[in-house]
Amino acid sequence: MTRQRIIIYWKHNDIFTDMASKSNPKSKNKPIKKEHFEVVLEDMNDSIKLIAEGQMAFRQEVNRRFDDVDRRHVEFRDETRANFKTLFDFRDETRANFKTVFDYLAKMDDELQDIKKTLKQLDETKIDKSNFAALAERVARLETELEKYKTAALKK
Repeated sequence: MTRQRIIIYWKHNDIFTDMASKSNPKSKNKPIKKEHFEVVLEDMNDSIKLIAEGQMAFRQEVNRRFDDVDRRHVEFRDETRANFKTLFDFRDETRANFKTVFDYLAKMDDELQDIKKTLKQLDETKIDKSNFAALAERVARLETELEKYKTAALKK
């Protein structure tokens, strides 16, 4: 249907409309009865109600989808926070383990250096063989223990 301009005039109980069609400028004015106009208004009212119901259904669907997106976003955020907490806990635990290993290795290294220094001093002073054998045994035990810890640290 072409676009039409409707001008409504009220006069007594009749309604007159001037329908000037853009495609047909020669259209004539025709009087319309009140009952016919009420039917047209009821049809328009039904159409408006149908549009309003469709809009309401559309709004409900959009709100439902936004609620679903919000729910999924909250789940994702909570899961991500939990994963980061696990990751940070693992990082802290790993740092603590490495610190313990490095502290122990540093202690063993200090002890080895002390023994080497003592051996050098003893060698220079020409000590007896029993003291030298005890120190050599101590060095061998520490080297074995150090190697064991290095191997265990690398496996982790």
